[in-house]
Amino acid sequence: MALVGRGRATLVAALVLAGCLGALPSSAQFGPPPDVPVVTARVASRPVKDEVTFIGTVEPDRSVTVQAEVAGRVARAEPREGESVTGGQTILAELDRAPNQLSLGEARAVAAKARQEWDKLQKGYRPEEIDEARQNVARAQARLRDLEAGARPQEREQARSALAEAEARRVWAEQEFRRVEQLVRQELVAAQERDRARQAYDVARSQERAAREQVALVDAGTRSEQVEAARAEVRQAQQRLKLLEAGPRSEEIAQAEAEYRRAAFVVERLEDELRRMTIVAPFTGFLIRKRIDVGAWLRPGDPVADLIDLDPVFVVGPVNERDASRLRSGARARVTVDAHPDRAFAGELAYVVPQADRESRAFPVKVRVRNPEHVLKAGMFARVALEIPGNRQALHVPKDAIVRRDGASLVFVVDNGVARARPVRTGVSAAGLVELLDGAVGAGQEVVVVGNDTLRDGAKVRKVAAPPADAAPPGK
Repeated sequence: MALVGRGRATLVAALVLAGCLGALPSSAQFGPPPDVPVVTARVASRPVKDEVTFIGTVEPDRSVTVQAEVAGRVARAEPREGESVTGGQTILAELDRAPNQLSLGEARAVAAKARQEWDKLQKGYRPEEIDEARQNVARAQARLRDLEAGARPQEREQARSALAEAEARRVWAEQEFRRVEQLVRQELVAAQERDRARQAYDVARSQERAAREQVALVDAGTRSEQVEAARAEVRQAQQRLKLLEAGPRSEEIAQAEAEYRRAAFVVERLEDELRRMTIVAPFTGFLIRKRIDVGAWLRPGDPVADLIDLDPVFVVGPVNERDASRLRSGARARVTVDAHPDRAFAGELAYVVPQADRESRAFPVKVRVRNPEHVLKAGMFARVALEIPGNRQALHVPKDAIVRRDGASLVFVVDNGVARARPVRTGVSAAGLVELLDGAVGAGQEVVVVGNDTLRDGAKVRKVAAPPADAAPPGK
């Protein structure tokens, strides 16, 4: 196209030079006007890739408000707004765990004890447990026999001997008290001696009463309630022995297992609750809004932070009904943004929302764009060009062949040395060529690309070769 530009410059310079030399002579003086020198090019049919363009907004792949799952007081909340977070690693907030840890320790102890009891019943009773139960039965039976037999003669004799000894001590203590009391009145001993003697006399009388009561009990024999209590103790010991010898019942094992399952469920629930008190980022992205501070009390469902994921991103915008029907998922897209005018981002059509807007009747389109460097930010305006699958043939002319006059586009076709104006409608421009959507122009025809600025319909033209690309304009 540099060659065409130089040719246009040469013709413009020639016209300026003619103006400087004076007005051109009229046709009446020198005959018909000379042929206009022009450069031409042929109309060519070329394959074209159609595109659908729209303007949209950059949106994140994911946008979520992280919420608290359990209640508690915030003990830690370090990430700040704008910082990046790593999914499953970055701790957004941590609640006070001390009360739950205490409850968990107690629940684990209960579960461990229940597990031991269950295992014990599953294995059956140990031989030493059965032997101990037999010994308990023997001891209970011996005690019952003693109570039913009553006091033995030796026991009665022993009780009476203890009473006689207690009576003798009481008599001696009484006599000693009387003697010391007489000495005190005679002022031969101190009053403290009388007090000690009186105390010894009182102790002796108490011992004598206890001895008499013991003799009375021995003579009266065992009471019926004592015998009944001993018999009940024997029955209980025998029943315990039978249970141990028969082994654990299935219902006992089932009950022990159920108690352990309940205790284990409590432990599992407390462990899960303790884990959920540490709130981590669900995915890798950015924290765009922090909703809590240290010391705040959270309830289940309270917001903690807003996160977005910027790789990939989606450009969302409207496409009219006709273009939407031509789009297919996976179509390649070219995305540009004002923030980076010198860069184009590759993308692909994710999907067309199958519901048009009621007012604009346009269909929302989503284009997926990889964004590993996070250059594209949420909320940016973007321009998108989507390729239509397949190619079509279309007529093309050099862009310099298009002449704009009175708001319309036209080209000059050379037919037997005469320039004929043809109105056209243009399409996509690329690589210096313009697509002709319609018009009275056919493939292979010659159109004027240089010298058509002042050309008129029906003018005679003379084709000249385009000047070389390195030719200097006239006057240089």
